Amino acid sequence: MTDLAAETTSLKQTIWGIEAELDYQVSLAGAKDDDARIHALTDRLRKAHAELKEIERKVPKP
Repeated sequence: MTDLAAETTSLKQTIWGIEAELDYQVSLAGAKDDDARIHALTDRLRKAHAELKEIERKVPKP
């Protein structure tokens, strides 16, 4: 259970970091390189959310 909680916390921190970086990149958007970075960050964010959902399903409900 502790491992799942730690993994959940780590993924949430990763998601928050990706969201912050995505917000920053969107604010600077304009060049093609920026678009590629935004798409890469969006993909990472989707994957992290999917991983988090899988882990949360494994955590026993109180």
